[in-house]
Amino acid sequence: MPRVWLIGMMGSGKSVVGRRLADRLAIDFFDTDSVVEHLAGRSIESLWAAEGEEAFRRLESMCVERLIDVNAVVSTGGGVVLRPENVDVMRSSGPVIWLRASARTLVDRLGNGRRRPLLGGADLDVKVRELVAQRAEAYEGAATVILDTDEMSTEEVVDAIEALL
Repeated sequence: MPRVWLIGMMGSGKSVVGRRLADRLAIDFFDTDSVVEHLAGRSIESLWAAEGEEAFRRLESMCVERLIDVNAVVSTGGGVVLRPENVDVMRSSGPVIWLRASARTLVDRLGNGRRRPLLGGADLDVKVRELVAQRAEAYEGAATVILDTDEMSTEEVVDAIEALL
């Protein structure tokens, strides 16, 4: 079985769905944000504050490269699709599934968004809408499958992905 790549905005359910899907498929699960923290030796918030977004994106790309040989479900960071080389790697090694959710749903799921460097200090509703608008084309271009998850439970999303595989 190839890698299964889950893409989407923060709050789209990639990690929750990814863990459940990996359990069902009896394969490993990786969250690129966790792998980046391991590689950096510190939290994403700390990395972002000290070295900025570019340093984070470099480590994120390194993480994607390292995971192409692993039989796993991979939950990616929300901005992984911003680098074409990441998209190329993901599409060449397995299905890329966009867990698409509306801005309203994302805001509801994110709560206050404090632990998200891109959202810190911003009006959450406004910032999420901006990010959705900025990234929608990149997600669509990267995805081999799009699942609209606004009205779906975690189990329904996992069922839908499993049926596709």
